[in-house]
Amino acid sequence: MYNIAIPSYKRADILVKKTLATLRRNSIDEKIIKVFVADYSQFKIYEKALLENEYDIEIIIGELGIANQRNYIKKYYTTVGQHIVVIDDDVEAFEKVDENKKFNEILNINDLFTSAKEYMIEEDVNLWGIYGAKNGLWMNNYKTDYSVGFYFIIGCCYGFLVEEFMTPYLVDVNIKQKEDYEQTLLHFVEKGGVLRFNKITLKTKFYQEGGLGTKKDRRVKNEADTDLLLLKYPTYFKRKVRKDGWSEVSLIKQKTKKKIN
Repeated sequence: MYNIAIPSYKRADILVKKTLATLRRNSIDEKIIKVFVADYSQFKIYEKALLENEYDIEIIIGELGIANQRNYIKKYYTTVGQHIVVIDDDVEAFEKVDENKKFNEILNINDLFTSAKEYMIEEDVNLWGIYGAKNGLWMNNYKTDYSVGFYFIIGCCYGFLVEEFMTPYLVDVNIKQKEDYEQTLLHFVEKGGVLRFNKITLKTKFYQEGGLGTKKDRRVKNEADTDLLLLKYPTYFKRKVRKDGWSEVSLIKQKTKKKIN
């Protein structure tokens, strides 16, 4: 079994229209879902939105800031071996690419989440995720459904297994929006690999304005985060400049205990 944690900030309407609608469409039990908000004022806003849309979902007051909130979620669940699936608030659908590079909606994500835990246990890792871009050509380059190694696990959807001590996996709160890169690295270093589903991605807008600020704000934070990650982990990350001028972090290939292509 698994539990679902959704961090959200100032986007109660988006949460209802997108991620919660996606979970409801997949017949996910609302009792295993928790929404994590920043403070009491946000709690009241989200409570009203959920009640108006007939959702019976628990709201947890966590911490402000996505890095803080992700750390809070890791410490909130304490049952060792428990599988926690963390999903952003703006996921419109889970999709799988076929051999023709066409994307088809997955309408039984329960099977995905269940198999993810089984694969993590089998491979002796404790972080899984989906392909971080919707590109059928790249995704079809992989011959297997999932790979284990040093792969970027994007923060919009991932799962982890609760351990007795979660401290090794807590991210630097000075990283404002690229915390998923450090999270990937911390799990890789601790377990020797992370698991990524090669054929599965999301229908979502990765740079939508809202919970993490405007696009301009995010670009400033993006540059600062890139500089910080390269300073902290020069043997694991390198800089990559996009066509639009944004600095990005690229993973440097590492030796892993096991790699499936």
